Amino acid sequence: MLVAMASLAGVPLTVGFLGKFLVFESAMQQRQYLLVGIGAVTVAAGFYYYLKVVRAMYWKEPSDETRIPLSPVTGLAILVLSAAIFVLGVYPQPVFKMLKPAVISRVAAR
Repeated sequence: MLVAMASLAGVPLTVGFLGKFLVFESAMQQRQYLLVGIGAVTVAAGFYYYLKVVRAMYWKEPSDETRIPLSPVTGLAILVLSAAIFVLGVYPQPVFKMLKPAVISRVAAR
């Protein structure tokens, strides 16, 4: 959950940071400086709220009602997806290669 929240907040070296970076880069290329400023403020506010969830998970005492049992398959899925968050954040080219044909066909349709 920590890795997922860090990615949603936009911590560098995660795929969430890459997504936010690409959105801001696109807005800057279109000279939408006001939107970039508003986006920066909302990213900072989002960072606070995402890390508030992490704080609640790690620094508050858990009760028996909050414990969720995980099967080995679920644990494996969490491990694979957490690794994918970092791998795609550092090496996003496979995703770009998959998206490139879709973007080219959409632009050609205009």
